[in-house]
Amino acid sequence: MYFNCRTTLVEMFRTTFAGDFRFEGNRAIVFDIADTPPTDALGFCIAAALTYHRNKPARAWKYDGAGKNQAEIFEREHERPCRTSGH
Repeated sequence: MYFNCRTTLVEMFRTTFAGDFRFEGNRAIVFDIADTPPTDALGFCIAAALTYHRNKPARAWKYDGAGKNQAEIFEREHERPCRTSGH
């Protein structure tokens, strides 16, 4: 699964899921066709990738290991007021 190499996504995944996935540089999670990936961890990675630019100022993703909706948890824990450009 490829990610934009100009993000910190793969670095974050490597730190959080070191024993769960195999990584290729700062670009990809590599899967073996014979293995079944951990669905909770994979779901977290997909959610983080899909919401990266929206959440990027906070940079404080957490994985609870219980398969909870990470995007909702993140938003709830990091509610911030809207900022206007130039401030």
